[in-house]
This record gives sequence, C-alpha cells and structure tokens, in this order.
Amino acid sequence: MKTVVAIAAILGTLAFTAVLSEPPPATDRAYEITLVPVADARSAQPKYVFVVGRHAFLGMEGLKQIVTYLEPGSTLTWNPGCEHSSDEPELFRDEAAIRAFKDYCAGRGIKFIFIPAG
Repeated sequence: MKTVVAIAAILGTLAFTAVLSEPPPATDRAYEITLVPVADARSAQPKYVFVVGRHAFLGMEGLKQIVTYLEPGSTLTWNPGCEHSSDEPELFRDEAAIRAFKDYCAGRGIKFIFIPAG
C-alpha cells in the first residue's frame, strides 16, 4: 500500500511539474489604430472615427481610455499613411504629442509604435 501511495505521489508531482513547464498559450496582443469613415454621418456628426480592436473613439481622451483596457505587454501601432482627405481628423497635433502619448503608454506597460507618413 505504501508503494502505491508513493508511486501515485511521484506521478502526481511529475504531472504537476509538466503542466508548470508548458509555455502559456499564445495570445495576440498587437493592436492597430485605424481611421474609418462613418457611412451615415450628417454634417453635425463626426464623419470619421478611430478604431482599436472593437472600440471606437473620436480623439486623444478616448484613445487614452482604450489604452487602459489593453494588457501590459501589448503593442499599439498607428500608421496614418500618406494620403488624407481634408476633413479627416488628426490624432496627434505634433511630435511632442506623439512622445507624450508614447510615455503614457509606456507607463501602463504598452509599447506604442508610430509609423510616420512618407
């Protein structure tokens, strides 16, 4: 009986060790900011919204709120492209705003990547 208990304990320890040594399942923590037109926008409504994942926002305050939903270790990329319509909103007004947002993200464990147009 002692032998059976000892074998069961050893097998249990080996199984537990094997579970702990497996890498965690891969999760996709890469997000991209996109700008999309609103199909039924009227003149008094926004004609575009920014989107990250399943969240839409209109400007920087909304984007900062979305960053709080992302897991530390996530990557957030903004590639505004080269061609823009005159009525498209700007997400960042200048390089200082980009740096400030990058610092904001870093403080929450998020890597922000800005790909400049050009």
